[in-house]
Amino acid sequence: MRVVRAAHLSRHATRSTRLGVLALAVGLVAGMGLQAPLLAAGSTPVATPAASAPVADLPTVLQVSSFNLLGYGHTAPGGDRKGWASGVTRMGWSVRLIEHNSLDVIGFQEMQRPQFDRFKELVGGDFGVYPGAQLTRAAMANSIAWRRAEWRLVEANTMLVPYFKGNLIRMPYVLLRNVQTGRQAYFYNSHNPADAHGPAQKWRDQAVQLEIGLVNRLRAESPDIPVFDTGDKNDREEFLCPMLADTEMQAANGGSMVNNVCSPPSQMKVDWVMGSSEVVFTDYQAIRSALVKKTTDHPLIVTTAVIPPLSVVTAPVSRVLVLSVEGLRPAAITTSGLTGTPAIHSMMATGASTLNARTAFERVARLPNLVGMMTGRRVDPTKGGHGVGWRTDPGTTVHAAAGRYVSSVFDLAHNFGMRTALLTSQSGLSRLEDSWDATNGGTDPYAPDNGRAKISRFILAADDRSMTTSARELLLGNAPTYTFAQFSGLNQAGRRYGWRSAEYAAALTETDRLIQRLLTTINSSSRLRGTTMVILTSEHGGSDRPGTPATLVDNYRVPLVITGPGVATGADLYTLNPQYTRPGHTRPTYAGAQPIRNTDIANLVTSSLGLPAIPGSTQNSDQSFTVLAPTAP
Repeated sequence: MRVVRAAHLSRHATRSTRLGVLALAVGLVAGMGLQAPLLAAGSTPVATPAASAPVADLPTVLQVSSFNLLGYGHTAPGGDRKGWASGVTRMGWSVRLIEHNSLDVIGFQEMQRPQFDRFKELVGGDFGVYPGAQLTRAAMANSIAWRRAEWRLVEANTMLVPYFKGNLIRMPYVLLRNVQTGRQAYFYNSHNPADAHGPAQKWRDQAVQLEIGLVNRLRAESPDIPVFDTGDKNDREEFLCPMLADTEMQAANGGSMVNNVCSPPSQMKVDWVMGSSEVVFTDYQAIRSALVKKTTDHPLIVTTAVIPPLSVVTAPVSRVLVLSVEGLRPAAITTSGLTGTPAIHSMMATGASTLNARTAFERVARLPNLVGMMTGRRVDPTKGGHGVGWRTDPGTTVHAAAGRYVSSVFDLAHNFGMRTALLTSQSGLSRLEDSWDATNGGTDPYAPDNGRAKISRFILAADDRSMTTSARELLLGNAPTYTFAQFSGLNQAGRRYGWRSAEYAAALTETDRLIQRLLTTINSSSRLRGTTMVILTSEHGGSDRPGTPATLVDNYRVPLVITGPGVATGADLYTLNPQYTRPGHTRPTYAGAQPIRNTDIANLVTSSLGLPAIPGSTQNSDQSFTVLAPTAP
């Protein structure tokens, strides 16, 4: 499965192509004796108070399903499914499946009146339904349901689509608004005819063309509003390939259209969930459990969909460069001033920053914090942490330290078809390359399979200067989507000469020059400028004071500076993120109010690239940490 945000897609249809397909669809309707527009009679939009709901700058996460219920008549006396429970009984099981899978928006097929009545009886007011009993029995069969605690209805419409023998029935599409985030989304649901009453490929093909026209019209009218398409299409490649070729839609279970060649996913059903290009799908399932098998003759299609916030969609971030400067002390940045660290101060002036972030609580050291920045996890493996640097750490892979596979930004980016890179001048980081290489990396759960090696390029340089040169060459070539560069020279100077020494100050100024080289490389490239986010932080600070390193504020206090497209200018990260608490000089545990930590950047990277949160992550796992200037809905 692969659905990647728009910035990473080669669009399958230009605006002119989409308009041409829309014209074809309108002509098709006219050829069947209908009048454009494509709305069916009586499908007046429904406005609700939700239209003025506030917008939260968060991803919108929902469970979407296509659910063919097996109509009541199939298992009623005289039906063609002997030995099955009644449709009313099976609807009780259907509701159990809905609740067990925490479904938020469902496209039903074959929902007949006794099933609809039982559904309403069981769920009460928890779900909204359209059209339900508002229109005809045929229209009821393909009703869309949504969880009212999460979604509000904004508009409800239908479109006339050919069914058996070309008879036209109304297929619904609704505009919903998320209660928490204010994000809107269109949901279309349909059931295209099977061959049960004679060959129906002609009618299915026409139905697909109408869907293409609808999707492209909605996207042309409201490009910031994603579109979902659910249903029993009674086709596999015949449905998928035209949708990939002539719309921006992507299937939750994968497939691609490259150079006009359609590559379907390896596993296909006739039941589909699709979404427009900004939507990210994960955890696709075609469930055939014992309960599903006695409920319906179709699999229950379930997938998690993530809609990035508008600020992410409108900010053209297509690459992220993380710079981790080991031993970078916030006090030294302040003391050096604009003269000593002009690049860092420039980033602070043009981006969002804090000089009072925190490391991981359990360990104030290189590898534990680096792994946290890449995985979004704390250290303690008994609390879901990555285990690197913990007392039980065997010193091999990250997964061995955790006692389980540990996903990272490298995993998500690679699995979604993006190139990644890890550069360092510190030999100890070879352990990280080994953790996500072709042997130890996880399988790619999404089609097409991009393999187990999650780090596309690993570069171990002799020193920071040569590493910077390698990073520049990478950026100017086929620049990775996610690049992580670790600088070690400043830490070496601090440990050898002291953290307040002239040698440390000189090393800081030299590191700042290297950072400026990378910033200049980005700003001088028309391809990188305006599309690259740069994140600067550190694994730990440094202190000359005696005592346990983890208890010294100069060790556990680190900077966090972010610049790039859409990033709030000259902003304080705590002001942008009131859900975090300024820690003063304290070292908070993971209980209670939380400071901003360097480990929050893992899911800042994923959210900025329009990807879901890292599986198993605990830091910023809701992707609520923001650096972007808010945008209006």
